[in-house]
Amino acid sequence: MAWSIEQELCEIVGCDDLPVAVRRLNLVSAVATSLGIKEIRDWHRAGAETYQYHFEVSNQSRKTLCVLKACAAWSPVKSLEQILTDWIDRRLLLKARRIQLPLLYGWGHGVLLEEHIPYRLSDIIGAGHPNSFLPEIARVAGVLSSLRFAPIEPFQDLRSRGRDVVMIDFGEDLGPPGLSQDALDAATLFDRLLTTLRAWDIPLSYRQRQLIAACYNAEIENPSTTH
Repeated sequence: MAWSIEQELCEIVGCDDLPVAVRRLNLVSAVATSLGIKEIRDWHRAGAETYQYHFEVSNQSRKTLCVLKACAAWSPVKSLEQILTDWIDRRLLLKARRIQLPLLYGWGHGVLLEEHIPYRLSDIIGAGHPNSFLPEIARVAGVLSSLRFAPIEPFQDLRSRGRDVVMIDFGEDLGPPGLSQDALDAATLFDRLLTTLRAWDIPLSYRQRQLIAACYNAEIENPSTTH
């Protein structure tokens, strides 16, 4: 039988009724009238560890842009579900530190169903007002350093809904938390942040450098939590 997004949504929820599945996943309002599902982009490779499928779910009162991520990571000691669990644990850890993440609608059977975040941060930060993004980018960097993550490319996958900074990658590019502080000291990650901003053609004044340094150091010295 050919694969379909409708079948996939039902499988994530564990039911055979598509309107029930999309309601349980909170993709539409409680009364799912005139339900429609439209492909935006077919399956494609998105980095080393995932394939992605972009689609839209809509009814008369709501439209939701989604991305289905199929895990393509491999481990000799972990199943796909265990790898996905690691990704979910990292999401929870970052959420507890008030990092913006895509909404997670559901997961299981080797896939994650998330909110699609429309903009690459690197594309919009220069077109708008960098000052509105700089404190949050610095805070993201400070949280990663505080939790002792050692990401390979910590800022390249940042995206935005238009006014925020959203982390979307929780796989091996981010890696596990709690690594030795020698693997990623605070000065190194801050320097990488400055290098990234230069690559994005964001000139920084002395005051802006002071601002992002203060936001970065605040997360290391006084970690923010949801409590």
